[in-house]
Amino acid sequence: MQSFLLTVDDYANALHELGQAANAPIVTPAMRDVQQIFAKAGGAAKGSGAGGGDIMVGWLPEDARKPELPRGIREVTMGISDEGLSWYTR
Repeated sequence: MQSFLLTVDDYANALHELGQAANAPIVTPAMRDVQQIFAKAGGAAKGSGAGGGDIMVGWLPEDARKPELPRGIREVTMGISDEGLSWYTR
């Protein structure tokens, strides 16, 4: 799990650097905040989509405490079962 989380973090940082180099913000300040929150909780998060803050995905180790997300960020919990992908909004 740790190597996966490091890969997600490396990818997220590369997107941020690409946006800065291109002067086209792919990763917004709010997204960077969420990345830091997940990192402090022992996980990782990254943007997913066309860029600019549309959606993020995050992962935490099973034993990690779920972090408090900033106001305005909506959590969607997803899980995989024998029946396929399911999600829950809270």
